[in-house]
Amino acid sequence: MSQSELVRRLEARYPKEQGRPSLTQVNISRWLNYGGAGKRESSMPSMEVAIMLADFFGVDVGYLLGETDYRSFTMEAAVNYLGLSEHAIEHIRLATRFDTAFRSVHMLPIEAGKTISSLLGSKKFFDLVMALEEMDRVYNGPDIQKKLFRELEEKYGSEMVAEALEFEPYEHEGEEVDPVFREAYIEVQDAMDKMYAANNERKAYEGKARYELAKAFEEVVRDLYPE
Repeated sequence: MSQSELVRRLEARYPKEQGRPSLTQVNISRWLNYGGAGKRESSMPSMEVAIMLADFFGVDVGYLLGETDYRSFTMEAAVNYLGLSEHAIEHIRLATRFDTAFRSVHMLPIEAGKTISSLLGSKKFFDLVMALEEMDRVYNGPDIQKKLFRELEEKYGSEMVAEALEFEPYEHEGEEVDPVFREAYIEVQDAMDKMYAANNERKAYEGKARYELAKAFEEVVRDLYPE
């Protein structure tokens, strides 16, 4: 959103008759850049301006002034207390807040809250979390390819590693090969074998993890809705 568009929207939303401060692009720029790096330090906006901007953007004044990295102090407290991300907490709020619940989950907030509470309060919920953690560990595990080739490039340089990848021994049969390049070629081939084995092993573990995760979801459903 441009500063001119912001000024237009602020003027439309906050009538001057209600005591709105004078709005210009210069003032808006100074207010929004308060505390930013620069040759001349921007002046702090008045409390009236800060409250207006905070209300417009749906955040606490403390967020605008850099006192918190979260949209509100309530959100900061929730993140610290629950250990969840701001995005995750906002998703829960979207499902249980009156003005967004129906649009988000097509049910009243009290119904959505009851449903989410049942899920989180299930006896099998912790088993589900553990299955998710295992799936995440397998699915987003260390990138073997990057690790192996980073080590090779640190040892031989990216150019030699690239040449070793393209090198075809039978095309250079009988030719004298630099000993260092020969060593790099051997290690590159060994790295390729390790990558292939690691990929096959990962696929096997991922299949098992997916099965356990699906089973954990099923157990939660059985706990909530016994047959």
